Formats: sequence, structure tokens, C-alpha cells
Amino acid sequence: MKISTFVDAPYKGENLSGTNFRGADIRGACFKDAILIGANFSNTRVGLTPFYTLGLITASCVLVAISGLIIGYSSVFPAFISNLLAEQNAPGRKLLISVGLLILTSFV
Repeated sequence: MKISTFVDAPYKGENLSGTNFRGADIRGACFKDAILIGANFSNTRVGLTPFYTLGLITASCVLVAISGLIIGYSSVFPAFISNLLAEQNAPGRKLLISVGLLILTSFV
């Protein structure tokens, strides 16, 4: 059997013994529990589809931005607390310190 293009094709549990995938585009195909004895995979295109690649890159950028905000917040927060502790009559001082320390420890 000759396969040419099956992007994201499910081959789960199938018997693909002797199948010729030579030169095929099998990006994103799932071969879980498939029998591939004697199958020819020479010159095939493998990996993720462009859609999944773009999704992974976008998710990575979002996570980098969130971690940057967390690092920035955690580096500024101790200075904020020390300034707040220096002011004896600041309104809501104890509440701000408690909430701030709770937030800070949740990132650690």
C-alpha cells in the first residue's frame, strides 16, 4: 500500500506491515499501538502540523510574558513592604502586609 499525504491521520492500532510511506507527509499522524514491521518511512515529512506549531509558539510567548510579570512583581514587592513598614500610621497597613505576603508566598 502506498501512502502519499495523511496529515493528522489516525493509525492507532492498525496493521501497517509493509506499508510504503516513502515521501509521504505524515506530520501529526498517530501510530500508537500500530504494527509497522517492514514499513518504509524514507524521505517522509514528520513533526507537528503548522497549526500546532503556531499554537505552541503562542503559548510559549504567553508563558514568558506571565513569568516576566511575576518576576517583576516579586522583585518590587519587598521594597513596597519595607516602605509600608516604615510608615507607622498607614491606613490598612496590616491588611496590605498580610495580603501582600500571601501573594508573594504563592509565587514561591
